[in-house]
Amino acid sequence: MAFRLRLSVWLSTAVFLIFLAALLVETVAVIINRPEPGLTMDTLVARLPGAIYLYAIWSCRSAARRVQKGARFGDEMPALLARIGLAIAVGALIELAVGPWLLILLNGWPGPIFTYDPATLTLGAVGALLLVLAGLWRQAAGMADELDGFV
Repeated sequence: MAFRLRLSVWLSTAVFLIFLAALLVETVAVIINRPEPGLTMDTLVARLPGAIYLYAIWSCRSAARRVQKGARFGDEMPALLARIGLAIAVGALIELAVGPWLLILLNGWPGPIFTYDPATLTLGAVGALLLVLAGLWRQAAGMADELDGFV
């Protein structure tokens, strides 16, 4: 078990750092290759979901660290599922609807009011399901505690 926890911390840290580096390199490349160099709201709006997804990865890492330090796995999971689910659902919502609306407000009409991306729609649905699972896990833990009180 200790090996798996160390491996999960290491892997989540590696994925976080790789994702962060890719996001930074892509953002810098966009900034440098623009006709007028600098950070624009378009760039920030386009990169915001990636930053939110980074939070979800970091949440996995911190939960694995807490379990590694002695926290109960069953106590950590509902909060972890809720944080990941919320981050993924919010990131997908920004990518699909909020981002296009912000760009319309910034750049003016015409522009898309909603983007259709099956992968992002799937990601949003998974995030929503993780939120539901977190609630069910909390409910089950409460029932287990109540049953333990009878014994």
